[in-house]
Amino acid sequence: MNIVFLGVPSCGKGTQAEFVSKKFDLVHLSVGELLRKKTEDPCDPLGQGIKEKINKGFLVDDTLIMQKIESFISGLSSDEGILFDGFPRSLEQAKLLDVLFLKLGRKLDCVINFELDDRGVMEKISGRRSCPECGKSYHIKFNPSKIENTCDGCGSKLIIRQDDNNESVNARLKAYYSFTYPLIDYYSNQNKLIGIDANQDIESITKNIENIFIKTP
Repeated sequence: MNIVFLGVPSCGKGTQAEFVSKKFDLVHLSVGELLRKKTEDPCDPLGQGIKEKINKGFLVDDTLIMQKIESFISGLSSDEGILFDGFPRSLEQAKLLDVLFLKLGRKLDCVINFELDDRGVMEKISGRRSCPECGKSYHIKFNPSKIENTCDGCGSKLIIRQDDNNESVNARLKAYYSFTYPLIDYYSNQNKLIGIDANQDIESITKNIENIFIKTP
């Protein structure tokens, strides 16, 4: 089973992807994390260029993204399902993913759209925290750590991501409506789109997703 999580920035895709990928034995493919790993070397000009784009809320070059994704998927066995978290982000990327799936003999089973208005986005982003060591995500209201500002997994101090600022958020919302929003019609026309209310608590959203997975052939 191959699934795409679609939605506005910070609608909760990443948190839910962690939960449901483990329960349904899917490979969690976060394109954002793949790209961030590329930015860790301060001597890598390509990585630093990607980092600058991410921090400003801009989209990264499709060619580089597809190279990273194809390399990742090619390393999986054919019976391993994939949960795409935050990808595709544009109509062109969606079409490239269709081509890649055809090339690799895979198919996309369904797309779950996390529905959330701009006010909800701002509330979620303002309270978001992440672990710089293991990458685990938290939210001070919706998914708090057991110990304040401390990662439950590795004990590291939680941080606010550099791209979680008003300027970046506004740029990401603008990019979403310009590039990603058309995917709703694209996948709806393929009868693959399923919408869920992302303004619920984490447990309710997880339950809704699990019901979708159970009903997906």
